[in-house]
Amino acid sequence: MAKRGDRVDPVETLGFDPGTILASDGYKAKYGKAPTDAMAEAAWDQIMKIAKANALIVQAYGGVATLAVPSEQRKAGIREQTLRMELFELEGRQTK
Repeated sequence: MAKRGDRVDPVETLGFDPGTILASDGYKAKYGKAPTDAMAEAAWDQIMKIAKANALIVQAYGGVATLAVPSEQRKAGIREQTLRMELFELEGRQTK
């Protein structure tokens, strides 16, 4: 078994070259064609709306987001902060 820091050949380990997975017929058969950028951005918007509505966003900026479930937020001591951020957003929308 490989240890942390060991160099591992992905083709030998996985049985295929991960660099060709998107172009392979196996990927197309299992998942269909890859999503377009527009499809991915629309999915991102939906995901972020759900995450925001459920106070799962720890931080987000420039198309990168860190999400955490409430139990993990509590362990990190940030659950109150994420709830306050969502409340602040809701109050801000109501006053506009």
